[in-house]
Amino acid sequence: EKSRLESARGHTHATTCTRLGPVPRVRAGSTRMRSRDSQARHPRLARAALVVGTSRVAARRASGTGGFGLRLLHLDATPVLRHLLLGLKRAGIERAVITLDVKSNALAASLQADPMLAGMKLEFCTVTGSGAQSGLATLRASSVVNAASHFCANEPILLVANQLYDPALLSMMRGLALDSSTGAVSLIDDSTDSVEWASVDHCAEFCKNGHIHTIVKVLTDFGAAPGGRIARVAKKMSHYDAISCGAHVISSELIDIMREQLQHSPIATIVDALQQLASVGRLGYLSSGGRPW
Repeated sequence: EKSRLESARGHTHATTCTRLGPVPRVRAGSTRMRSRDSQARHPRLARAALVVGTSRVAARRASGTGGFGLRLLHLDATPVLRHLLLGLKRAGIERAVITLDVKSNALAASLQADPMLAGMKLEFCTVTGSGAQSGLATLRASSVVNAASHFCANEPILLVANQLYDPALLSMMRGLALDSSTGAVSLIDDSTDSVEWASVDHCAEFCKNGHIHTIVKVLTDFGAAPGGRIARVAKKMSHYDAISCGAHVISSELIDIMREQLQHSPIATIVDALQQLASVGRLGYLSSGGRPW
C-alpha cells in the first residue's frame, strides 16, 4: 500500500509544462497580460480538478456543527469523495489532485484501485500543519498553493470542495473557458429558497450562541459587463443575494493572489483571494439554476 501511494504522489502530468511555483508579480501590459490575451484568442477548458478540504478531523467536527460533515463521510456505504470523483470523470475531467490528511492513506489506496475510476489520473497532496489539525484546510489558501505544483502555469483548474454536486453542474463548470477579463468563475446558488435558508433556517438552527459564519455569501453585480460579475464574496456579510457552492474554475492568477496573501497571513483563505478578484471586477459567476449540490 505504501509503495502504491508513493507512486501515486510521484505521478506528473504527461504534458511538458512549466509548473506553478513562486512567480514575481507583474504590472498590466507585461508578459502576463499578453499571455491572458493569448488565452482569450485560444480559450482552454479545464481538464484537471483540485479537490480541497478532505480531512478526517474536519469531518468529525463538522458533523455536529451545521451539517457540513461530508468530507470523508459515506453515502450508500461509499465515500462522498468517490461520488464526487465519478461525477468529475463523467464531466470530462481527466486528472484530479486531492488534498488528504496523513491518516487517509487507506482511502487513497482504495480510490487508486477502484475500477470505476480507471482512466482518470489521481494524485494526492498531503495536508499537514495547523490547517489539517483544525479542520480549516477546506478554505485555507495554503491547501491550494501547496497543491499548485501539480499543475501547469496558465492551466485552467476546476477547484471543488469535497461534496456532492448534480453531475450537470460539474459538466457546466467543465465547459467554462476563462477569457482575458476574468480570473475565475464561481458556481453560485441564487435561488430564493437557498438564500432564505442561509439567512433564516440555518441560522435559527446553528447560530444559537451567535453567528457561526460558516456559509460563504455572495453579492452579485447584475450591471457588470462583460457577463455577470460578483461584487463581493465573504462569510460575514449582512446583505447578499446568493451563496457559494464551493466550485470554481480558476486560473494561475488566483493562485498568485493566494501566494501573495499567505506572505502576510498564514490563515489567508480561498475566499480572501476570490474577494480580491471581485474587488477589481475579475470574478465571474455561473448560477446553479436550481440544480442540487
